[in-house]
Amino acid sequence: MNFYMDGEWVGSFSIKYIQGQSFIFNDGPLYIGWHRWKGFTGQISNFRHYNFRLSYSDVLMDYSGEDPTKHNDNDESSKKYFIDLTIAFFLGMMVLAGGLFIHKIIIRRRYQEIPNPM
Repeated sequence: MNFYMDGEWVGSFSIKYIQGQSFIFNDGPLYIGWHRWKGFTGQISNFRHYNFRLSYSDVLMDYSGEDPTKHNDNDESSKKYFIDLTIAFFLGMMVLAGGLFIHKIIIRRRYQEIPNPM
């Protein structure tokens, strides 16, 4: 997990041995900046949880107010995917049109925005 503050990378955290850690995975609420004995003094804003890894350019895009989950027509990986799809399914226009439709669905990534209670 990478941590960014004001668009700058500040550190990362990795759980290597889950069995040896004292983490509890459940369906309860997620607390950020909360501790059993002391509260958090300060504010955390613009917190988002993504179910995929953001690149540094995605983080900068998000920090500048752009949506990093939007499809980018200049994205090299999407061009490669489309070319591979075109080569693999050259049997007819219907298949190609279906492949283009599937491509647009797959490439769109989503994030869950956590509302700020303040």
